Amino acid sequence: MLLCVFALWISLQVNGAIIDPVYDELEGLPLIEALIADQKLDLAQLELARFNRPTSAYWRALGNFNMAREKWDLALAHYSQMNPGPERELLMARSHFRLKKYDACRDNYQNSNNLWQSFVGDALQKAGCEQHSSDPRSAWDTLYQAKKIWGSPQVRQEMTALALNFGLSRAGLALVLEGATTATVGEFLNLAELFHHKKMAKEALMILELGRLRFPLDLDLNLTLAKLYFDQNMNLATADAFERATLVNLKYAFQTSELHRQQERKERTKYFSQMISTETEKLKSELAQDIQARRYPKIAAMEPLLLRSTLASDAETNYAMAYALAIQGEQKRSLKFLTRINNSNIYDKSIRLKKMILDQFEKETLPHLIQ
Repeated sequence: MLLCVFALWISLQVNGAIIDPVYDELEGLPLIEALIADQKLDLAQLELARFNRPTSAYWRALGNFNMAREKWDLALAHYSQMNPGPERELLMARSHFRLKKYDACRDNYQNSNNLWQSFVGDALQKAGCEQHSSDPRSAWDTLYQAKKIWGSPQVRQEMTALALNFGLSRAGLALVLEGATTATVGEFLNLAELFHHKKMAKEALMILELGRLRFPLDLDLNLTLAKLYFDQNMNLATADAFERATLVNLKYAFQTSELHRQQERKERTKYFSQMISTETEKLKSELAQDIQARRYPKIAAMEPLLLRSTLASDAETNYAMAYALAIQGEQKRSLKFLTRINNSNIYDKSIRLKKMILDQFEKETLPHLIQ
């Protein structure tokens, strides 16, 4: 498009001067508007300086130029110089919206002779102005009309948010279901977030599950599901969501294996632990499974391997080794691992175990600490 613009620019010049009659014939200043649309603002500024005629089209182009520069006040001042009419009201409404002057924005849109219905962006801004002006009923009417015209996902999302603000959760869900067959992953995630923000976790999960029916292996969708299920203490569902995430990216194999292990799903724990790609996580998973199965001799025998790995500084690993060694009667070796634990959520447990070792408690008292 830039080549076309430059070709047009060259064709409009004679000995370096712009042929003004062309602009007289095309009052819309098409070249300048094209330069602004392509963000070629330096060239647009040159053309505006050469034209510099106080026509309504000139003030519109100058306003558009300043909107592109995010100079909202200047744009508003220039739009206000246009001939009165719906177009001026529409453009001034856009400036007022950017300036957060919502009452003026709403009034401009109301005086635009429904020109806002030509652009979905204006419909959304009009509804936004009405909400900020404490007129949610008008905002709903605006979005309802916009939905009939475009059926835009963004419009449905705004209507859903407004419905939830009204406390109309069923209406919000109905809007979600209405667009479910064409919604993208991003739309499902955004809609679920609207409900989650209103502390409606059940509805948010329903929306995400609806999305997963269409996009069963989408990573973001499954990770978001896993987080929400985890927050609801639904551990099996969390593990299942992580399973799908692992099928897309093996970096989640460790978390998946751990979740299954905590639910004592041995076969699935073993299956996903075999997918773990890093040696450190593989070793940690194996250690966790051995602890759960109370294979203490095997854990004690892993000491040299653990000390050579990055797990040597991991608090939970050190506690597991200390416990296993204590069970095996290796108190001195156990104490060596306990001294590595600092500022951890298992620090209190390590202190208790250390005290029991130092007090030379009977071996059979130790198993109670693993609970």
